[in-house]
Amino acid sequence: MQKNDQEQSLSEAQKTTIDNSYTMGSQSETTAKIDKQLAKAQAEMVGAKKGSTNPFFNSSYADLTEVIDAVSKPLTNNGISYTTSCTKIHQVGGTVFVHVKTTLRYEGEFISSVVPIPIEGKPNAHKLGSALTYGRRYGLSAVTGCPQVDDDGNAATISQEPRPAPKSRVYNSQHQKAGN
Repeated sequence: MQKNDQEQSLSEAQKTTIDNSYTMGSQSETTAKIDKQLAKAQAEMVGAKKGSTNPFFNSSYADLTEVIDAVSKPLTNNGISYTTSCTKIHQVGGTVFVHVKTTLRYEGEFISSVVPIPIEGKPNAHKLGSALTYGRRYGLSAVTGCPQVDDDGNAATISQEPRPAPKSRVYNSQHQKAGN
């Protein structure tokens, strides 16, 4: 494998970081079939309702069950299956990270996303379980494009002040082609 010019100019420590890095997503060599089916599934998705409350931030959110409810039928109707798994647990400084991989599959093609979730403090079974649940929820929402529906009345509130135009959007378009 030939290294590109950017990698050749890096220090040994930086090379180790690159060599030990973990891909945030991957896809099959071709994705035309799954892309077409996912677009059909997304047209059927109504979004995950925010039915749970986070008392620490005084906000509502869609929990894992609500995300699964929002995506399962549209994915199944279009022949797409999904799986989630814990692919890696590692420590950086005092923080443990749990990597949760979500993969969509259709007729031999796949698209996957990996979400690293931090666990602060000393890890235990409860913290690990929470991190896995968060990772499954975020990963499934991200890889399917499932929106979070605002059903608490805020969507119906019309602001009298105009919203500022967004400055720019950053999209993660780096996918590593790999077998799964």
